[in-house]
Amino acid sequence: MLNEATQDRLAAAFPSLLDGSNALREIAEHASFKHFPAGATLYHEGDETAYLPLIVTGELAVTKLGETGREITLYRVGAGESCILSALGILNEVSFPATAEVSAEGGVVLVPAARVRELVDRLPAWRHFVFHLYQARLTALIALVEEVVFEKLDVRLAGFLLRHTTSQSPVLGWTHQRIAAELGSSREVISRVLKDWQRRGFIDVSRGAVSVADRGALQKVSNLVT
Repeated sequence: MLNEATQDRLAAAFPSLLDGSNALREIAEHASFKHFPAGATLYHEGDETAYLPLIVTGELAVTKLGETGREITLYRVGAGESCILSALGILNEVSFPATAEVSAEGGVVLVPAARVRELVDRLPAWRHFVFHLYQARLTALIALVEEVVFEKLDVRLAGFLLRHTTSQSPVLGWTHQRIAAELGSSREVISRVLKDWQRRGFIDVSRGAVSVADRGALQKVSNLVT
């Protein structure tokens, strides 16, 4: 059962879902709250989809590992959001088809599957919530497929570094493996491109971090205007 403080935080994070109905009270009676450290796993691929995570703080990364061993990040879930694969797994009563890992520590309310199905059947706000999740994630996944299939890796990598750094904060504290997963590539390919850019003075590479040294050069590679 959720205490009053957690209920207040949940209502603030999901106002459209919980306002004007008894859903908050019903969730509070049956859900649990858990604080997850970075690196913790909510779901392994093939796990029973036993609960819907409502992210109050922190971030969740949903990834898929291919037969070749290459990993790709399908999407990320932040505060005030939930995981569409969890929702679909619950409604269709199938196992979780990917891996859901905490990428930034935070608090998550775990709503049991039976309660989710009941609320979706009974409350329009919950049906709208699930359909909105589906629409948003499907749009993001289509964009991801377009990037992976149609854009060159160096263009995508340059754009990625520009989006995740600024002139004032030029350092991205990610490993090559994590960048590769985000872009749907392999660590070896990412490392090769970064090494070439370091030689040309575009970036500096250190253990677990990449620092952008020449944003103008990366903008020319990516054709981005930032």
